Amino acid sequence: MVLVFGEPGSGKSVLVRELARLVGPDRLRVCATRVYRGDADVPYAPWRTLLAEHPDIRALVPEPLGDAQPVADSIEALGRRCAAQLI
Repeated sequence: MVLVFGEPGSGKSVLVRELARLVGPDRLRVCATRVYRGDADVPYAPWRTLLAEHPDIRALVPEPLGDAQPVADSIEALGRRCAAQLI
């Protein structure tokens, strides 16, 4: 998992698109989401959005998304499951 972040207009989207093009869809899956200033008070807002937009990835998360700690635990579990699929 890779997180790309930076100031608006700094080229994040172009970087991710170019990386996906160079590596190819059979070796890299790109899932993008955005964070808005209003989301600053929502724990794990980008992860919640990403999981809501990608039901196949959401299906890998074992527990419901509620408060911040269960979300953190779910993201950690998702990372372990993704890593296990790569081995």
